[in-house]
Amino acid sequence: MVLLLLLALAWVLSAGWRRHWRWVITLARWWRGVRAPLWAWVRTAPVTNIYLALLAFTTWLLLRTSPQLRTAFLSSQSTNLHQLSINPIPVLLRSAFYVTPTEWFLWLVTFSVVLAPLERWIGSVRWLVAFWTGHIGATLVTAVGIWWAIRTGQADQGVAFMIDVGASYGFATLLGLASYWFSGRGRWLWSLGFLMMWITIVAFDTDVTEFGHLMAYLLGLALYPMVRRLPSRTPVVPGQAWRSGGR
Repeated sequence: MVLLLLLALAWVLSAGWRRHWRWVITLARWWRGVRAPLWAWVRTAPVTNIYLALLAFTTWLLLRTSPQLRTAFLSSQSTNLHQLSINPIPVLLRSAFYVTPTEWFLWLVTFSVVLAPLERWIGSVRWLVAFWTGHIGATLVTAVGIWWAIRTGQADQGVAFMIDVGASYGFATLLGLASYWFSGRGRWLWSLGFLMMWITIVAFDTDVTEFGHLMAYLLGLALYPMVRRLPSRTPVVPGQAWRSGGR
């Protein structure tokens, strides 16, 4: 269905260009104006944009499956205690590539506003190291907490089979690392502001996932040695990245 719509749109644009339809000509001129800065915006943060594209693809695939099949599939990709005990490495890696449609639109905004500029500052390699440190580290810390809660009778055995996938732990770690983007008061406002936010959420929400977010954010703060030699800077807007040629 999507392919047919794209083919129909391509045919309409092609016909409009040949026949000099005004709205098609206007659209083409607009595209010429935004193409260079848009490409620079994507090119200078490749990991962020590739990751967003992968999340969009997996989200689209999951939407095309039945609810029963989707639940069964996500259960096999989840970083719950059961899957970590039988298939640890694959689920630690694969679980970061599945989000809900609502979450994807949230990531589209936050990745573009925070993580793409952050990648331009720290580079793609540091971005990847920080993301996976947070995703894997916070997942394991959370798993230990769940295991202890089950063993001591504070949680039901069914918690070991809950579905737990997503990109939020890695995002929280990069959010913590972004504190060092700023200097002086801005750094303290950013780091302490988000820290107090997650402490408050954990205090009023017993969901172990929120505890994982707090751990992931703390991991991001602990990664200061990774960026301490980099100069503090402010976010780059697309036009500036285009004129400066990016990083």
